[in-house]
Amino acid sequence: CEESVYSTDLSSKTVSLWSYINSQLDEFSNPFFVNYENHVLYPVASVSHLELWVSYYVRWNPRMRPQIPTHQTLKELLAVRAELQKRVEDLQREVAARAVSSSSERGSSPSHSATPVHTSV
Repeated sequence: CEESVYSTDLSSKTVSLWSYINSQLDEFSNPFFVNYENHVLYPVASVSHLELWVSYYVRWNPRMRPQIPTHQTLKELLAVRAELQKRVEDLQREVAARAVSSSSERGSSPSHSATPVHTSV
C-alpha cells in the first residue's frame, strides 16, 4: 500500500488539510483563547461537579435534540465586545479632554487630577 502511494506520486497530487486550515485561521481558532504564562488547569473531580456529556453518551436516543451551534453567536458577541471596548476608549478620551479643558479654563486654580477609569474584559 505504501509503495502504491509513492508510485502514484500521491503527495504532489493532494492538498494537505493543514494548508486549508492555515488559510482560514479565523474559522478554526478559538476566539476566547488567552495565552497565559505558566498557567495550569486543575480539574475539579468532585461528584457534584461531574456532568454527563449528553451529546456523546445519549446520541443514540432519538428523543434528544441536537445541540444548537454557537459559533455564530460567539462571533457576534465578540463583535459587540469590540464595539463596547471602542466606546469605552472613546468615552475615556472625552473625559480626559474635558478634564484638561476645564483645568485650563480655571487658569491659576489648583489642577484636579482625574482618576482614569480602568476596564478589563
